[in-house]
Amino acid sequence: MKRTPLRIAGAALAAIAIATLGLAPALADAGDPYSVNGVNQENTSNKALINPDANVQLQIHKYLGANLVDTNGMPIYGDGSETTVTGLPALQGVVFDVYQVYTDSAKTLPVDLTSNAGWEAASAINGYTLTQANINAGSFMIGSTTYYLGTAVPVTTDATGTATFTKVDGVGLYLVNEDIMASTNVINVTSGAQVATSSITPTAPFFVTLPLTNPDATSRWMYDVDVYPKNQADYISLAVVDKGTTTADDGGIYRDVDYVLTSSIPDGTVSLGQYVITQDLDPTVDFAGDVDIMVGTTPLTQGTDYIVYWAPDLNTPATAVMPGATLPPGGVVTVVFTDAGLMILEDNRDMEVYTTINTMMDMEYNPNGIVPAQASLVPSEAWFDQNYPGATFDPETPNTTPPMLPLVGIDSNMVYSKYGDLVITKTDAVGGALISGAEFTVYKDANNNESCDDSDAVAANAVKAAVATGTDGIATIDGLQTSDFYDGATQTDLLTYCLVETKAPAGYNLLADPIMFQISQTSNDTLAVTNLPIKNEKSNLGNNLPLTGGEGVAALSLGGLLLIGGGTAYYVASSRRRKVNG
Repeated sequence: MKRTPLRIAGAALAAIAIATLGLAPALADAGDPYSVNGVNQENTSNKALINPDANVQLQIHKYLGANLVDTNGMPIYGDGSETTVTGLPALQGVVFDVYQVYTDSAKTLPVDLTSNAGWEAASAINGYTLTQANINAGSFMIGSTTYYLGTAVPVTTDATGTATFTKVDGVGLYLVNEDIMASTNVINVTSGAQVATSSITPTAPFFVTLPLTNPDATSRWMYDVDVYPKNQADYISLAVVDKGTTTADDGGIYRDVDYVLTSSIPDGTVSLGQYVITQDLDPTVDFAGDVDIMVGTTPLTQGTDYIVYWAPDLNTPATAVMPGATLPPGGVVTVVFTDAGLMILEDNRDMEVYTTINTMMDMEYNPNGIVPAQASLVPSEAWFDQNYPGATFDPETPNTTPPMLPLVGIDSNMVYSKYGDLVITKTDAVGGALISGAEFTVYKDANNNESCDDSDAVAANAVKAAVATGTDGIATIDGLQTSDFYDGATQTDLLTYCLVETKAPAGYNLLADPIMFQISQTSNDTLAVTNLPIKNEKSNLGNNLPLTGGEGVAALSLGGLLLIGGGTAYYVASSRRRKVNG
């Protein structure tokens, strides 16, 4: 796995700090870089030579914001002199650990910066990749040489965003490491608001030599050095796209729900090392391995630029999945960027990452009808190492002791999908008797104009399969989206449903036209329910129609027979008279 490298520019170790200070000077130095606590520290024999017994001072100025870049997009670095910073809020309460670097395990021989040979030997540190594990161990090796870190001296930024480290007889090489975990109360000095440390991507550890050659007067050394490491407040936001959906209960048709995440990319030039997005799916949600990602307008490829993992919970080894996977409802989705994906991020640090997790609502939903969702972001390996010191990250082999992995990193906002029930009570219009066997189908109001007409009640608009009333006269249609809450927010453009009786009970009429209804949200603790009493009229309003074979027909038939009988008698009598007369 990649580790965050310490970039040390130039052939000379003195350029270490210049490559890591973070800001270009905006105004001339307003202080005295040659003095510490008002006492000049320069070599009295020759100011071009280092005073080996000098006291040294490092002033760390902490700001919240992105690195400055030039017109070509290249970072602008500081040079150790005091700088006026505008437009970025200072941060109070940030802790930095300062370590002097030694060449012996007893930590009695600091890196010698008073000789050219010492500078040349120490220049081997240029380009070395320092890890959090090295810092925790207190040593690191370059070639055959082991360097040792002295005792950490913590300094904390004050109300101006400045942390000051001073050491008597302190000429040497130092490592500065931002300790976010120890920074328990970080304040945005401009707004006065507390800053969540979980959202902060720490500055990469950096080396600085004390003293530094003055860039504006290169014949003198600066014993009071100013550095300006900044923090980016990384973020991830979550939106849900669920308008017009239902749960799968009662044959719900429109079930596709997309979770759309927008996340930042840490600025700077240091390798990210890792970039991980995690979402813990509600047990009511189905996931089939399909995740789409774009960086700006550039689409990434699943399986190449990022790997999607699924696990039933945070403590179970995850499995890499591809679209079309058959998985149980719920679980944890973890998206891990590959080296190829990290390169794309590093080439587009001014862009945002858009991740869409494609899901479907399942058969069962929570008793209150609310489906919550939240995601998280691990923006870099530096962030991971600061927040989970000593831990390793592998979704296929999560730790069995805290911290549990996959991780919850920087939290997104919470989003919700809300569903409710329609309860139909079917009764006789006259006597009020409960009626069973009536079947109903729900259709969406296709024009969403809060009215229902015949054109809405077509198969393409059906949102649920037919449901019949039971012996209690009740039919419940579950999992209809609330009319006034969808896409994660309260809405004024209300969703309207149309109820059609598709089969009448024996002896009753069908309803003549659709019934419009809506489902209104309630509190998050209560299921949204719309009760709809429906009265049915009996067929032909209970009047009997004339029927072939009834009493009226029998009377007519008897009369007909009498007429026929009379006609026959008349015919016989007439025939006899003709014979007599003949």
